[in-house]
Amino acid sequence: MPDRTLRRWQRYFRQAERTYGDGFVGLLPRCHLRGNRNAKLPETTHALIAQFINADYETLKQKRKFHVYAALLRACESHGTPAPSYKTFAGEVNHRPQHELLLRRKGRRAAYSVQPPYMELALTTPRHGEWPFQICHIDHTELDVELRCSVTGTNLGRPWLSILTDAFSRRMLAVFLSFDPPSYRSCMMILRECVRRHERLPRILVVDGGKEFESVYFETLLARYECTKKSRPPAQAASDLFARDCLEQPVLNLFRFWLGTHKS
Repeated sequence: MPDRTLRRWQRYFRQAERTYGDGFVGLLPRCHLRGNRNAKLPETTHALIAQFINADYETLKQKRKFHVYAALLRACESHGTPAPSYKTFAGEVNHRPQHELLLRRKGRRAAYSVQPPYMELALTTPRHGEWPFQICHIDHTELDVELRCSVTGTNLGRPWLSILTDAFSRRMLAVFLSFDPPSYRSCMMILRECVRRHERLPRILVVDGGKEFESVYFETLLARYECTKKSRPPAQAASDLFARDCLEQPVLNLFRFWLGTHKS
């Protein structure tokens, strides 16, 4: 091995050690920086590729890629622009959104299997997921009720309700009530309750951007049992609307019933 290579590796190691505190990071290969990744075809060719994919490939006729590519070659020749290779054309087709592609080629039923999951859960959200426990939403809401200790009479404050809702059946898989604000303990307890009641965990968990969902303990638990976590964008953190609409009123009715029976 040339001495120059060893000196370069030593330089990368020291730079990463100063920057990141770990020199091993500097020795990792930088494959994403290799080669010329700029577009080599003119804009006219890219426009023709997009046009033929939209108008000729993504149709209910379900033409094969090679047949559409042959028509693209003739169009490029008539326009006097360089034609792309079949590999480039097939790569452009494969990079299209799969849900939209199948929807336009094979219809809604075929595209349902690759439909992106809904990132919010409300009363008007359609049922999504292909089976129970595939996609579940977890969220917390503070109940609009204050509780008082029956022994000391101390005001305990407003409790927090954590729920795990199945997106397919809309069933509440687990419920956890606590006076502590949402934390990683609430997340762990709601999953523990789900396992206690159903002896299994969801496949995909949809959560909001709360800090309790970013904890190391929560992430480690999901990774250990191969659960996928999907975070909603800040503008779509609306699963608690479902909690308020569907849970707060029944819970409050239960509290009122309990208070009424104990007063009598």
